[in-house]
Amino acid sequence: MEKLNIIVTDAHTKNVVLRLLQSIDGVKVNQTRSSHIPDPAASLRSLAGIWKDRDISLQEIRDKAWKRSTK
Repeated sequence: MEKLNIIVTDAHTKNVVLRLLQSIDGVKVNQTRSSHIPDPAASLRSLAGIWKDRDISLQEIRDKAWKRSTK
């Protein structure tokens, strides 16, 4: 038995490929859910503006961070 892993970019292509494969004798189709890997750059972009409209300086942030106790 051989296994194939096929990645498609949209639902229409997925449906066409599935119908084609299911019509072939000797082919068994096992569908799996896609695992979305988050883009690290997108996560960073989501933090943009978190200090907007806050009256706090960079020095105050640093001072507060250094005052944390380590356990």
